[in-house]
Amino acid sequence: MVFFTTVDILFVWVRMDLVYADFASLLRASRILRILKLLKLSQKMLNIVHMTYEIIKNIKNFAILLLIFTVFFCLLGMELFAYKCILTEDGLVP
Repeated sequence: MVFFTTVDILFVWVRMDLVYADFASLLRASRILRILKLLKLSQKMLNIVHMTYEIIKNIKNFAILLLIFTVFFCLLGMELFAYKCILTEDGLVP
């Protein structure tokens, strides 16, 4: 990872061509992978990630149900209030 950061700094310092600028952005994004090193080192951090994963699995059913209700009430509102509020050419509501 240190190598990637060094290469990234060299690209920015030398101001390489735009073709290499995309590669430099990719290297900047790879800095996020440093978090994986922390997971190997810290058991507490690994527990937090595992608990977060379990919570997201449990919330999944509620999120799907909430999405279904949202879509249902959006469609119901579109059917009930269709053509009730029509703008004139002046942009005013009659």
